Amino acid sequence: GLSRAANTAIALHIERQQGALLAKNLRILWLSVGQLVMLVVAVVALLMRHRRLESERVAQEELTSRILEANQKAEKASKSMSQFLANMSHELRTPLNGMQGMLSLLRDSALDQRQQRYVWTAVNSAEHLMMLLNDVLDLSAIEAGKMVIHSEHLQLHELVLSVGNLLRPQAEKKGLDLKVSIADDVPNWVIADGIRIKQILLNLQSNAIKFSDQGCVRVHVQAIDRADIANASETLLKFTVTDQGIGMNAQTLSRLFPRLEQGDGSSSRLY
Repeated sequence: GLSRAANTAIALHIERQQGALLAKNLRILWLSVGQLVMLVVAVVALLMRHRRLESERVAQEELTSRILEANQKAEKASKSMSQFLANMSHELRTPLNGMQGMLSLLRDSALDQRQQRYVWTAVNSAEHLMMLLNDVLDLSAIEAGKMVIHSEHLQLHELVLSVGNLLRPQAEKKGLDLKVSIADDVPNWVIADGIRIKQILLNLQSNAIKFSDQGCVRVHVQAIDRADIANASETLLKFTVTDQGIGMNAQTLSRLFPRLEQGDGSSSRLY
């Protein structure tokens, strides 16, 4: 009886151990299945992420390629436009030179005072148009990186006064007083780029007249003493153009030297 009872107890104990072991095995199996499912999900997510990144990379490369292509086309178009402007400027200068020659001959002929005034106006307009064409050529040269300063002997006093005489009719038409003064210590003969000096003075004075409704426009040239100039033959000159126009505030001054931009771009601007 004791042996039978012992065997029964041992059999129940072994059965309980086998049930516990089976339960553990089932839990391990389910955990393994769960890990396998999570691994599959992670692999699928990684594959999808990789495909998305690859797709974004291909799209970025295509966008970069299109941007480069568009940039090359824009540069080519800009060069073509600059070349076109330069060619047109050269073509327009030929008939304009002929017109200036004929106007010069007409100016020297026998004309009454009114006809002389008309001819002088036409001559000044032709000279101004020639300067505009030169500006276009200068713009093309600047964009091509070929801007060159040409120094030559010139009469500075005559150059400064000629710009004032050219713009004086415009100033008188608006009721402005255009005054040009040159200090006594400014040399008459200098070595400089007369075209650039005339171009700058013309732009500054024409703007001063354009943006002034009353008062006067003053142009003054003076020599400035500089201790760092060792060569006695060199002189630093200061050209000052003063007007009583609308002026420029600090915000406008901050945009003074970039590419052309209007100080006031609103639709209700006065100028």
